[in-house]
Amino acid sequence: MSERIPAIQVEPAVPAAPSKQPPAPGKLPSAVNGPIYTRSFTGLFRNFRRLGGGLLFLLFFGTLWLNWNGRQAVLWDLPERKFYIFGATFWPQAAWPGGCSRRFAPSARRWTAVCARS
Repeated sequence: MSERIPAIQVEPAVPAAPSKQPPAPGKLPSAVNGPIYTRSFTGLFRNFRRLGGGLLFLLFFGTLWLNWNGRQAVLWDLPERKFYIFGATFWPQAAWPGGCSRRFAPSARRWTAVCARS
């Protein structure tokens, strides 16, 4: 394996003149070109997203203190690979392809058909 792999020397094309100074070694591009500002955005869907995220946080952290039949109402027992949700026990392997998906498959098919027609 001491032989070298043959290569062809390719001459680069003549570059166009750069429009801005390249960053100095060890400096960030923002230090050369100025600060970077994030864009503020608003709207209906942003509000929906924030509301949904807040509700999910409330559900996740709020159910920790609920008791259901003498045990925690929602418990994610990861070492045992079991999820206890309001007295029902779920295993991760039960979610797909059977389990919950069988219950929701007919409505999912219906919604898919409706959305495909519109």
